[in-house]
Amino acid sequence: MGKPIGKKNKKGQQSYGLFVVTNRHVFYNEKTKQHVEEVLFRFNTTESKSHHFKVGLLDSKDKPIWSMHSDERVDLAVLPINANAISEAGVDFYFFSENDLFYAKDFGSRSISTGDGLFVLGLPMSISGK
Repeated sequence: MGKPIGKKNKKGQQSYGLFVVTNRHVFYNEKTKQHVEEVLFRFNTTESKSHHFKVGLLDSKDKPIWSMHSDERVDLAVLPINANAISEAGVDFYFFSENDLFYAKDFGSRSISTGDGLFVLGLPMSISGK
Protein backbone atom coordinates (compact mmCIF):
# COMPACT_ATOMS: atom_id res chain seq x y z
CA MET A 1 0.00 0.00 0.00
CA GLY A 2 1.14 3.51 -0.62
CA LYS A 3 1.95 5.24 2.62
CA PRO A 4 1.35 9.02 2.70
CA ILE A 5 4.51 10.89 3.63
CA GLY A 6 5.33 14.54 4.13
CA LYS A 7 3.03 17.43 3.35
CA LYS A 8 0.77 18.00 0.38
CA ASN A 9 2.30 19.89 -2.54
CA LYS A 10 1.06 23.23 -3.91
CA LYS A 11 -1.57 21.41 -5.99
CA GLY A 12 -2.91 19.70 -2.87
CA GLN A 13 -1.52 16.31 -3.89
CA GLN A 14 -0.22 13.98 -1.21
CA SER A 15 3.18 12.36 -1.76
CA TYR A 16 3.54 8.65 -1.12
CA GLY A 17 6.37 6.30 -0.20
CA LEU A 18 6.94 3.23 -2.35
CA PHE A 19 8.39 0.11 -0.76
CA VAL A 20 9.47 -3.40 -1.69
CA VAL A 21 8.37 -5.88 0.96
CA THR A 22 10.21 -9.19 1.02
CA ASN A 23 11.74 -11.72 3.39
CA ARG A 24 14.60 -10.59 5.63
CA HIS A 25 16.72 -13.55 4.51
CA VAL A 26 16.82 -11.97 1.01
CA PHE A 27 18.82 -9.05 2.46
CA TYR A 28 20.56 -10.73 5.40
CA ASN A 29 22.39 -14.05 5.59
CA GLU A 30 21.61 -15.57 9.01
CA LYS A 31 24.37 -18.19 8.72
CA THR A 32 27.19 -15.73 8.00
CA LYS A 33 25.58 -12.80 9.85
CA GLN A 34 26.34 -10.65 6.79
CA HIS A 35 24.15 -8.07 5.09
CA VAL A 36 23.72 -8.43 1.35
CA GLU A 37 25.34 -5.40 -0.30
CA GLU A 38 23.07 -5.09 -3.33
CA VAL A 39 20.17 -6.74 -5.12
CA LEU A 40 18.94 -6.74 -8.69
CA PHE A 41 15.26 -6.02 -9.29
CA ARG A 42 13.50 -6.71 -12.55
CA PHE A 43 10.31 -4.81 -13.33
CA ASN A 44 8.13 -5.34 -16.37
CA THR A 45 7.56 -2.16 -18.34
CA THR A 46 4.45 -0.88 -20.10
CA GLU A 47 6.15 -1.74 -23.43
CA SER A 48 6.17 -5.49 -22.59
CA LYS A 49 9.89 -5.38 -21.86
CA SER A 50 11.75 -5.52 -18.59
CA HIS A 51 14.01 -3.08 -16.83
CA HIS A 52 16.68 -4.07 -14.32
CA PHE A 53 17.69 -1.97 -11.34
CA LYS A 54 20.77 -2.66 -9.25
CA VAL A 55 19.99 -1.38 -5.76
CA GLY A 56 22.54 -0.92 -2.99
CA LEU A 57 21.25 -2.08 0.39
CA LEU A 58 23.82 -0.38 2.63
CA ASP A 59 24.56 3.28 3.35
CA SER A 60 28.05 4.84 3.34
CA LYS A 61 28.67 3.43 6.86
CA ASP A 62 27.66 -0.12 5.79
CA LYS A 63 24.38 0.13 7.70
CA PRO A 64 21.27 -1.32 6.03
CA ILE A 65 18.91 1.17 4.37
CA TRP A 66 16.06 -1.30 4.76
CA SER A 67 14.00 -2.11 7.85
CA MET A 68 13.16 -5.45 9.38
CA HIS A 69 10.45 -6.61 11.74
CA SER A 70 11.24 -5.96 15.40
CA ASP A 71 10.66 -9.65 16.19
CA GLU A 72 13.63 -11.56 14.71
CA ARG A 73 11.42 -14.65 14.29
CA VAL A 74 9.44 -12.74 11.64
CA ASP A 75 11.26 -13.05 8.31
CA LEU A 76 10.21 -9.67 6.93
CA ALA A 77 12.10 -6.75 5.36
CA VAL A 78 10.96 -3.43 3.87
CA LEU A 79 13.05 -1.41 1.43
CA PRO A 80 12.09 2.10 0.28
CA ILE A 81 12.47 2.54 -3.48
CA ASN A 82 12.54 5.53 -5.79
CA ALA A 83 9.16 5.74 -7.52
CA ASN A 84 10.39 8.39 -9.97
CA ALA A 85 13.21 6.13 -11.21
CA ILE A 86 10.94 3.18 -11.94
CA SER A 87 8.28 5.42 -13.48
CA GLU A 88 10.86 7.01 -15.81
CA ALA A 89 11.89 3.50 -16.91
CA GLY A 90 8.34 2.83 -18.10
CA VAL A 91 7.26 0.74 -15.12
CA ASP A 92 3.62 1.15 -14.23
CA PHE A 93 2.72 0.71 -10.57
CA TYR A 94 -0.37 1.03 -8.45
CA PHE A 95 -1.04 1.96 -4.84
CA PHE A 96 -3.45 -0.41 -3.14
CA SER A 97 -6.27 1.22 -1.23
CA GLU A 98 -8.52 -0.16 1.49
CA ASN A 99 -11.12 -0.88 -1.23
CA ASP A 100 -8.69 -3.34 -2.85
CA LEU A 101 -8.54 -5.56 0.24
CA PHE A 102 -11.14 -7.97 1.49
CA TYR A 103 -11.47 -10.96 3.78
CA ALA A 104 -13.19 -14.34 3.81
CA LYS A 105 -16.37 -12.72 5.13
CA ASP A 106 -16.49 -10.62 1.93
CA PHE A 107 -16.19 -13.54 -0.52
CA GLY A 108 -19.94 -13.90 -1.12
CA SER A 109 -20.47 -10.24 -1.95
CA ARG A 110 -17.43 -10.34 -4.30
CA SER A 111 -18.61 -13.50 -6.14
CA ILE A 112 -15.62 -15.50 -4.92
CA SER A 113 -16.20 -19.17 -4.25
CA THR A 114 -14.50 -22.53 -3.80
CA GLY A 115 -12.47 -23.48 -6.87
CA ASP A 116 -11.77 -19.94 -8.07
CA GLY A 117 -8.23 -19.13 -9.17
CA LEU A 118 -5.83 -17.57 -6.70
CA PHE A 119 -2.53 -15.75 -7.25
CA VAL A 120 0.04 -16.02 -4.46
CA LEU A 121 3.23 -13.99 -4.52
CA GLY A 122 6.19 -15.65 -2.84
CA LEU A 123 6.46 -19.05 -1.21
CA PRO A 124 4.12 -19.08 1.80
CA MET A 125 4.94 -21.86 4.25
CA SER A 126 7.69 -23.01 1.81
CA ILE A 127 5.05 -24.29 -0.62
CA SER A 128 6.12 -24.13 -4.25
CA GLY A 129 5.02 -25.56 -7.56
CA LYS A 130 7.02 -27.16 -10.35
